[in-house]
Amino acid sequence: METQKTFLYEYHKSLGAKFVPFAGYEMPVQYPKGIVEEHKQTRNEAGLFDVSHMGQLFIEDKKNLVSDLELIIPADLKKIKLNQSKYSFLINEKGGIHDDLIITKVKSGFNIILNAACKNNDYEIIKSSLKNKYQIYLQDNLSLLALQGPKSAKIMENLLKGVSSLKFMNGNNFTFKNLTPVYVTRSGYTGEDGFEISISNNAVEEFAKSLIKLGA
Repeated sequence: METQKTFLYEYHKSLGAKFVPFAGYEMPVQYPKGIVEEHKQTRNEAGLFDVSHMGQLFIEDKKNLVSDLELIIPADLKKIKLNQSKYSFLINEKGGIHDDLIITKVKSGFNIILNAACKNNDYEIIKSSLKNKYQIYLQDNLSLLALQGPKSAKIMENLLKGVSSLKFMNGNNFTFKNLTPVYVTRSGYTGEDGFEISISNNAVEEFAKSLIKLGA
């Protein structure tokens, strides 16, 4: 199977990235300044991550969806608020864990972020478990970025007004340059304050360059 590339591949390449194969993708593992400086940048200021290899799954809301989802995702989805995210798991019939995930309630259903190496398998498990009763698909027109670090809110606010008021594990819809829709959640895996940004493939490079220009 041919190795895939994210829509930021050429931009990573122009910045001198060293690539390694991961989950079927050519992913940047470090840049010329080295991983120690990248670590310091994220801990002290803000670091930008391309996580577009991860799965962005959408399930359209219909009658009984929440009850059916709770059979495979052990979270109280009946009480989840609009644009709120929950960290949870995808489980089998015996309660064993297939994978971990983040599920977010959106206006028209649920968005689920799946780990890159498992996304296609997770998709098939979820689709089968829900017995094909719901519209469900992996997004292929969206990229995913993570901006992490103590200065991430200030940087993001310069591009998306109001984004810094998001609470942890909550998200909302924004517009980049009054044109491109962006969905942002205040979350991440670094232990720092930060955001995950879902944006169209054709706008992700311009957005990434704007973040870097502002200090990421």
